[in-house]
Amino acid sequence: MNTREQNRPYESESHSAFAKKHLDNAGLDKSNVEALNIMGRIALDSHQLSTAKRHFNQALEINQNDATTVINLAYTYLAENNIQQARDYLNLVANQPEAAEKVQISLAYTTLLEGDIGSAFAQYRTLFHKGIINQHVQEGLLNCSEHLLADNYLPNLESDLISFFEFANIDYERLAPLATSLLCEKYRLFCKDDASADDIFDDRLLIDVLSHCDLKDKFLSGIVSTARSAIFSKSIQEKSIDDKYLPLIIGIGIQQTKSTQTSLQKSDADEKILTSVYQQLQTHFDEPDCTTSDVIGALLLTSMYGNLNNSLFKNHIKAFKLADWPLATQALMAQSF
Repeated sequence: MNTREQNRPYESESHSAFAKKHLDNAGLDKSNVEALNIMGRIALDSHQLSTAKRHFNQALEINQNDATTVINLAYTYLAENNIQQARDYLNLVANQPEAAEKVQISLAYTTLLEGDIGSAFAQYRTLFHKGIINQHVQEGLLNCSEHLLADNYLPNLESDLISFFEFANIDYERLAPLATSLLCEKYRLFCKDDASADDIFDDRLLIDVLSHCDLKDKFLSGIVSTARSAIFSKSIQEKSIDDKYLPLIIGIGIQQTKSTQTSLQKSDADEKILTSVYQQLQTHFDEPDCTTSDVIGALLLTSMYGNLNNSLFKNHIKAFKLADWPLATQALMAQSF
């Protein structure tokens, strides 16, 4: 299993150049615990593991209860992939309050390295619930999510996944396997094969998956396709879009821009109505005083059936500024800019 390099908890804590400068400037006695730890970290960052262990063991001879030294020595064993030895050292200081956070993160990582992804995920979620949400915890959660599938519906897991989609600057596709499988379990449990637009219009996790991931699951795609058709037909019939459907419509529209080969099925009835909507849109765009208000409703509906970025209306859309479009729709319209 690929645990991704940036998830190593012993990395990014210090940089060799900075540590060496600190050591030189501080004028520390290089036989004390702090200095030995700095020198050990310099060696560890340079992957000189024997030297690192020597410095850390010398520090332990001075103070065998120093949590920083014990953790650093555990990091060295992790770097050697000696997972059990690392775990043994981490457990020595697990009850020291000043070391608890680092130890818990490192223990979760060792569990992940051992291949017990389910247990590692539980450990990372515990850290997340405690408000410990640094780079290593986020990476651990993502690493587990891309290797796990739900086998039953858990509301608390759904809530956590919604929170994970709020992480900034991540590859959201890594959340897709777990999130998609959980949604499938949810709809098989509550709706069987008969989920309607009113069943899913406010499903936050589903909208997150549609907006950030490439939906590939056939069962979930079928549910979304059915809901899409119902929303489309109702909106055409009533000549307006119910605001409650707007987040789902935008999610489906963004999905169409992300998927290279959509798995959403289109009915013959929808196809016929779409042709008429396209013609109406072209008529509006050809008018010299056309505004975004004239076309946004029809564009939202057609966006559920095709990528706006590849549509006949791409240049017309770009003739307006992104800020000209209603705020709630800008995430979708931005796909054409």
